[in-house]
Amino acid sequence: MSLKYTCPGCGTPLGYEGLCWKCKAEQERKAALAWTPEQITEKQRNLIQNIQRLADMEDPEFTDFWQLLGYHDAITPEIQRAALAAEVFWPCEIYYHAPADVRDGLIHARLSAEYSSAASNLMSCLAMQGDDKAMETLLELERNPRPWRKGLYVDPSSYAQIGGWTFDKEGQKIQLNFDTCYPMVKGTTGEKSPVRIGRAREDTCPHCGGRMVDMLVLDGRDERLRFLGLDGVLTATCCPSCVGFLKGPAFNRFTLDGGVEVFPS
Repeated sequence: MSLKYTCPGCGTPLGYEGLCWKCKAEQERKAALAWTPEQITEKQRNLIQNIQRLADMEDPEFTDFWQLLGYHDAITPEIQRAALAAEVFWPCEIYYHAPADVRDGLIHARLSAEYSSAASNLMSCLAMQGDDKAMETLLELERNPRPWRKGLYVDPSSYAQIGGWTFDKEGQKIQLNFDTCYPMVKGTTGEKSPVRIGRAREDTCPHCGGRMVDMLVLDGRDERLRFLGLDGVLTATCCPSCVGFLKGPAFNRFTLDGGVEVFPS
C-alpha cells in the first residue's frame, strides 16, 4: 500500500500531510539556534515567572528549558534560584553547576526530606550541581543512611552518576566523562574524521541474516582523540536488527588494528 503524502523536506512517504519527524526536529533545532540575545532573555524571564510549569512539563516552558540548556547553555543562577524557591526539583538538570547558595538550599531541603521520592530528586539535583560540598553531602548519606534509604534501589554514589561523576568507598571523586567534547556535524567537510558511525559490513548476522554494522569506530591514534587513552582503533559491531531484542548489552572483543569479534548472545 502506497502512502498518500511525502515529506516536503526529504521526500519520505508519509500517511499525513506535512514534515516527517526528522525534518520537523531539524527545523525546530535551527529555529532555536537562531534565537537572538533578546529572545533568549525573554525566554529566561518567562521561565522564571512560570517555573512551576516546567515541573508540570507544560509548554512553552518545558521545551524552552531544554533548548536554552542544550543549544545555548543559558540556564542562569536566577532561574535556578527561582526553581529552588518554588521547590521545583525536576528536571534535575536545572541545577547544573548551580552557585553555592543554591547548592546550600538543596542540601537544606534534602535534610528535611522524609520520603524516598523527595530524597531521590534532591540527590539527583545535588549530583547535577556537582561541586565538592555536594559530593561530601552524598558521601555522608552513603556512609550514614537515612530512614528513606530503605525505599531506594541504589546508594547515593549511583545518584552521583547522573551528574557525570561518582565516588569510591574512601571518598575519592571519580569523573565519569571527558572534559573534551566534539559535536556531531551533519554532512562531510572533506577532512578525514577519526570517528565513523554506522558503517555497513560485508558479514551477516547468524540469527536473522541481515548485514552487520560497525556502529562506532574510534581511531585513538588521531591527535584529536588522544584524551581517550586508546592507542589503536576501537570497532564496536552489532546487528542493528537483533540488538534491540537483547536483555543486556552486546559484547565485542576488539584488536588495536581495528579488528572485532562479536560475542554470541
